[in-house]
Amino acid sequence: YMIGQIYELFLEEQLCPEPDGTLRVRRKPEAVASQGVVNTPKNMADRIVRETLDGLLGGKTPEQARSVRIADISCGSGNFLLSAFEYLINRRTEELSAGPEEALREGRLLEDEEGGLRLSFAERRGILKRNLFGVDIDPLAAEVTKLSLLLKLIEGCTRRELADYAREKRAGILPDLDENIQTGNDLVDTGYLKYDRTFLEKPELYRKLRLY
Repeated sequence: YMIGQIYELFLEEQLCPEPDGTLRVRRKPEAVASQGVVNTPKNMADRIVRETLDGLLGGKTPEQARSVRIADISCGSGNFLLSAFEYLINRRTEELSAGPEEALREGRLLEDEEGGLRLSFAERRGILKRNLFGVDIDPLAAEVTKLSLLLKLIEGCTRRELADYAREKRAGILPDLDENIQTGNDLVDTGYLKYDRTFLEKPELYRKLRLY
C-alpha cells in the first residue's frame, strides 16, 4: 500500500515535449478530468472488499470460489485488488486449515517460523492468476498494480520455497500479469469509432481515450 501512496504523488503529472525541444511537466488529461487523484485508505478498501466478498462467496464451496473472478475496472494503484488478494489468501488458508494434515502433506499449507500455518506460494500464485483482474486508463497505474500484487504474492515466502517452485514447475517464479492487469478505458471502448470516423486521425484524442 505504501507503493500506492508514492504512486499517488506522481500520478497527476507527466513529461510533455514542447515545440522548442524542451520538456515540460503537465497534468495528465485524466487527472484534470477527475479533478485530482484519490488513493483509497487501506482500512476502507479492506472493509468494502470484506463486505462485498462475504456476500459473494458466502455459502460457496471451495471449488465454486475458485471460479470467481474479481475485477476492478478503475484499479489505480491496486488497493482494492490487494485487499481482495489478502481476503482470498486468508479464506483459502482457513479452508485448508480445517483439515491441515493433507494440505501440509501436499504442500498447499506450510508452517511458518512461529508454528502457524500459511498458504504456499503455489496456492497464492494460483489465486492471483485465476481470480484477480483490473484495468486503468493510466499505464503507470497498471504497472504499479502489477508490482504491488507481485510483492504481495512473495510476501512471507522463503527463498528456498521460491527456488523449489521454479525447479519443480520449470518456469519463472513470478507470473506474467499482462492478461490480468491491462491499460485501457473502462468507460469507452472501440465502439466509439462508429460515432467518430476520424478518431484515428486525432492523436491527442487517441492518447486521451486509450480505447482497447
